[in-house]
Amino acid sequence: MSEIPQAARVDLLEPVRLLHEHLTAPLCEAAFEEVRGFERRRVWTLERLAKFWVAVVLRSPPSLTHALEEATAGRGGYPRVESSPQAFFARSTDLSGKFFARVFEAFGASVAAAEPPRFCSELAPLFARFAGHVFVLDGSTLDPVARRLKLLWDDKRLPMPGSVEALYDLGRGTVASLRYDPTPQGVEQLAARDVLPHAGPGTLVVADRLYGLPWFFAFLSQKDVFGLARRHGRAKFTVERSLSSREVDGGVVEDQLGTLGTGRRVPGQAVRCITLKRPGEPAIALLTNVLDPATLTAEEALDLYRRRWRVERLFYDLKEVLNLHCFYAANTNAIAMQIYAAAIVHVALRTAQGRVAAQARRPPEALSTAKLFPKVAAASICLVQSELTFLAICRANPGITLRKPDWYDMAFAYADLEDVLVEPRKPGGNKTGLRAPRRARRPLPPPPERPKEPRPRRPRDS
Repeated sequence: MSEIPQAARVDLLEPVRLLHEHLTAPLCEAAFEEVRGFERRRVWTLERLAKFWVAVVLRSPPSLTHALEEATAGRGGYPRVESSPQAFFARSTDLSGKFFARVFEAFGASVAAAEPPRFCSELAPLFARFAGHVFVLDGSTLDPVARRLKLLWDDKRLPMPGSVEALYDLGRGTVASLRYDPTPQGVEQLAARDVLPHAGPGTLVVADRLYGLPWFFAFLSQKDVFGLARRHGRAKFTVERSLSSREVDGGVVEDQLGTLGTGRRVPGQAVRCITLKRPGEPAIALLTNVLDPATLTAEEALDLYRRRWRVERLFYDLKEVLNLHCFYAANTNAIAMQIYAAAIVHVALRTAQGRVAAQARRPPEALSTAKLFPKVAAASICLVQSELTFLAICRANPGITLRKPDWYDMAFAYADLEDVLVEPRKPGGNKTGLRAPRRARRPLPPPPERPKEPRPRRPRDS
């Protein structure tokens, strides 16, 4: 194998270092005590559950039973636990998903405190005007869990794992807040009220048409948060005065100040309406409660809304790259554990992506998460196997002090930078930059119909 120059190396164990550095026992214990109810401490503590699910996300085992067998035997990088698989499933049933939600929040806060924002560096002056953070708000429905029992083949209903609402940080390239709800649809507004307080006062939240309504801006005003959303078709906007009108990129941009809503149910909100009109194209109307055009110009607002697709990339990474379209259990709490564990791995992976890009003097967006993650997962497995092999050699040579090699300098610990770069978009290809969606799963075949036996005729009474 040819030696890769130091400048062209990509450190594949950087996410593993981040996980060991920030996903610590004190962090898990503090989260456990903060949201603990009547749960008892058991063999499957929150720390071991967290590390187990993180290993599941990294390794993508065939089933939970397979992963539990390796954990019981102390193989595969899973935390060793002297318990049966039944104890794990019992723990997953009685332990609420809010424990993992708190661990994810604490882990993200710990990483954010130690790492500067590296994504969208060209927007750094804009971030500084909004307390250093610009978020994107959106939700996504998770894939259904197909029934596999023969007894349930006739049941056309599918158990749904639910939906997630995410608050994506543009500057850090990671999810800042995540809410899982077992209800598959129709809870976006309620979920948004749970994740929006994590934005913090003075920050800016970008959202799509679903949130371009009076309630959204009224809720943001209560939290001292700024918002930018595309105008909903039912939202009534009353123009008070025009701020500007000018030609930009072959179109006309109008900036107007007015009131959103009628004030019947929700008080009318003072907002700006920024409209882009181009010949032959539908108009784009954006609403924002940033009333000073010097703080957020019309051009900056349009540019920010175009970057809203990055939250769709987040959902793509969670589902496709981190295997979140495949759930290992139909239990609601276990699904929540897997979702938040995937979010923890995503934060570590994207943070490491920013570190690697800074060392290579490339923008983080130039690296492909879909290419980087499989190499990181393979490197983490090699690291575990190397550690286990070294321990076995030490046990086989008692009384001899052996020096451990530097695993981070081994060939499996790094890759060529050119192998993880984003491929340039082909002309006329997929405009979103994402691969084509997966084909819908074929429904399981129905059981063979049993032949109906003729019912014996009942003799007539004479």
